[in-house]
Amino acid sequence: MIALILAMILTQANAVPNSTPGTATANASQPAIYKVDSHQITLRPKQGIEYKYQMEKGTTMVYSWKTTGLVNHEFHGEPVGAPRGYADTYLKEDAKDQSHGSFVAPSTGVHGWYWENISDKDVTVSITAAGFFSAAYTIDRNGRVLKELPDASTTKPR
Repeated sequence: MIALILAMILTQANAVPNSTPGTATANASQPAIYKVDSHQITLRPKQGIEYKYQMEKGTTMVYSWKTTGLVNHEFHGEPVGAPRGYADTYLKEDAKDQSHGSFVAPSTGVHGWYWENISDKDVTVSITAAGFFSAAYTIDRNGRVLKELPDASTTKPR
């Protein structure tokens, strides 16, 4: 299912021309199989954390995340070579418990979310994503932690 969704949303600037007008960018071949990720993070009251994917410019992912309580969140990216602390913000919302969508990386770098628990109770964030990312990281005040990700060929159907 995720593979079908990915195939439907992929675009590529220099796609091979197609015989059907207007469809030249409907398919974007990639050099490697896509990755899949499913992860849960529990946030203490007022705690924040980032979860990001390493992506090349033009690669795509589909995602869904849900929480057990309300969070403030920011979906953003840090391009390779950008000054320290610089980020492109794609979406910023307060008091949300879910978000779903597709994303095409506008630059090579890390792209993902900052979630902040705004309640006085623990909140669990559950994210599921599939796409042409190479790695995932959690980032908090203690630093960056790499998460190894399986590719679609090693993921068992449910």
